[in-house]
Amino acid sequence: MPYEILSCPGTPVALFRMWDRFSADDGLAAYVDYVSRADYDPSRTMLTDAGAVTGIPANYRQVAVRVARLAPVLATIPDGTRSVILAPRDHQFGMARMLAQVAGHVTPLDIHVTRDEVEALVLAGCPDRDIAALATRLRQG
Repeated sequence: MPYEILSCPGTPVALFRMWDRFSADDGLAAYVDYVSRADYDPSRTMLTDAGAVTGIPANYRQVAVRVARLAPVLATIPDGTRSVILAPRDHQFGMARMLAQVAGHVTPLDIHVTRDEVEALVLAGCPDRDIAALATRLRQG
């Protein structure tokens, strides 16, 4: 799968890193993997780094169908829980905005899409200087 998920107990942020071609099915699989983790916390901020995604073979209908499949799980997320998506390139940004709009109808997630790494870290409440440092910290647990 073209992704990894990093988190550790007691840390208020989960980091999703994606790369290469990332499809709607990959997104569904990543979220299912995340909620299946032993340390899953529905109130944890989700920070997604989509900067290394080279293609997104998905359209509105495919995204909407995958989000609808996740609706029961998404509905359990506490109000105000934040999701931050770092999407620096146009194709990444457009798909992330579409996902935010579709998911906004079935989840109380507070979804922010940004092109700027520093802004993404600030929005996620991370003190780290960059996403690589956050990833290192989460791997060390």
